[in-house]
Amino acid sequence: MAKEISIHFDNKTDILLQKYIEKHNLSEEEFIKQAVAKELEDWIDIQAADSSYQSWKKDDFKTKNWHDSLKELGLDDQ
Repeated sequence: MAKEISIHFDNKTDILLQKYIEKHNLSEEEFIKQAVAKELEDWIDIQAADSSYQSWKKDDFKTKNWHDSLKELGLDDQ
């Protein structure tokens, strides 16, 4: 389901946006969709990294060697 939104830019932002989309042969809609998607991807990556860090911290920052990691994931050749 698509959701329509409206965005109002100040003049400076609008001028920069017009220059950017013209140079990159994009529509305003395409640029905004790409920018939002990129920001959300970055946010998801940050959430995953923070979750991993918190898990590692909870485990007293213990590390595993490469071979143990492969074995745990079932990727060892044995």
